[in-house]
Amino acid sequence: MKTMVSTKNMNSLEKMKSRRKTALVVTVCVLVSLLLYGVLRPDPEEREISRIKGMILDRKPGRMSQEDRDSIRKLMEKLSPETRQRLATEVMRGMLDQFRKKTAGLTMEEKRKKVDEAVRKMRARFVKMSDERRDKLLERMDSPEATKRMKTALGFYYSDFSPEERKLMDPVVQEWSIEMSVLQKRARKR
Repeated sequence: MKTMVSTKNMNSLEKMKSRRKTALVVTVCVLVSLLLYGVLRPDPEEREISRIKGMILDRKPGRMSQEDRDSIRKLMEKLSPETRQRLATEVMRGMLDQFRKKTAGLTMEEKRKKVDEAVRKMRARFVKMSDERRDKLLERMDSPEATKRMKTALGFYYSDFSPEERKLMDPVVQEWSIEMSVLQKRARKR
């Protein structure tokens, strides 16, 4: 009789221990799942950065419609200045990577021809630009945030581009500077 009672108590004790272990394992699994979800789930701001970055990098800058540019600009305005700055840097890095991939197999002469073509296209876009668009561009460029963005872009240009890449791309940067100066002179004459 004693052996029967102790076996019965033992089974009951083992069952209780087994239930506790199962409950502990389930609890740990739930906590680990929640922790992983919280850590691995992208922050909403990070998702928005990634989305906007993709919108910009998936399109060719010269072929982006004005509506797309305005749409992207409105999305960026909703972000904090620090986030916009980070997004701009990520986009610049992405564009630099795309540039390097595109030109990897080209000779220096072929690369120069592409740069010359880009400068010609840039000039043509500025010539075709309406007075209204020029005014809007100048207004945006005169803001303190635009000044900060330009400093960041030039800093990126000098820090992330190799000396060879800078030498190659200098005509594009110079053309941009010339066009901005022309816009400012036109605005002063009005």
